[in-house]
Amino acid sequence: MTGPGAPRTFRAGQGTPLVLLHPLFGSWRTWRPVLGPLTAHHEVFAPTLAGHRGGPELPPGPAPLSVFVDHVERDLDAEGLDTVHAAGNSLGGRVALELARRGRARSVTAFSPGCARRTWPDGVWLLVALGLLRASLALDQVLPVRKHPAWPRRLLMEHGERLSPDERTEALDDMRGCHALRRIVQAGRVEPRMSPLPPGRCPVRIAWGSRDRLTPYTWVEKPRRALLSDAEIIVLTQLGHTPMWDDPCLVASTIRSLTKAVDAGGAGKPQASH
Repeated sequence: MTGPGAPRTFRAGQGTPLVLLHPLFGSWRTWRPVLGPLTAHHEVFAPTLAGHRGGPELPPGPAPLSVFVDHVERDLDAEGLDTVHAAGNSLGGRVALELARRGRARSVTAFSPGCARRTWPDGVWLLVALGLLRASLALDQVLPVRKHPAWPRRLLMEHGERLSPDERTEALDDMRGCHALRRIVQAGRVEPRMSPLPPGRCPVRIAWGSRDRLTPYTWVEKPRRALLSDAEIIVLTQLGHTPMWDDPCLVASTIRSLTKAVDAGGAGKPQASH
């Protein structure tokens, strides 16, 4: 169901709780390809972030990252979830890292998380690329872009041909329904960059697609290692910025191998940062 009455969140499965956090322009539906293998091992909770299609309204004014993290924490509280394994992509990956900082994460698997850019031209490119994506939506109103193999989804995935027509339509609807970009840009003009995540907060795995064209790994490798000195950083070959669409089995196993190890090791509750 994708109309006005569509659910804002997804929750199903059995096992230790796992929250899935989608990227900018997405919704919980972005995670559909991996829900099957993950719900077999975890109680999966996937909310839609504030300012996105079906999600909570953003408060007036700029939208700093803390607004999105606050909303996710309220969702966790409402669902009776204290600490969770957290997996996120892009914006969702950054939110997942902040959940670790706040002591709400048992582990974090972040796919291409937004943290730091190397130079200001990188930031300009990111805004241009996001603008191209938005422009493609306007073009899709008058041309059959969703049927064209060169649709700008190339910025987001390496294997766009694997999307079914229904999945492509749903992704486009999610992108059109997102109202957060302008507010995030406004906040970014004054918001401080991410501070280093204290070592030992919880196990953290950063996964980057080797074909990520939106935020290429070579742009961010050094700042990521400086900010996340305690993290495991891996590169997923032949995958793009939103790898759930490229290789759901690899994405699910990347998450599951970390959560399985943490659960088997009986990792204690992390301590919140003050």
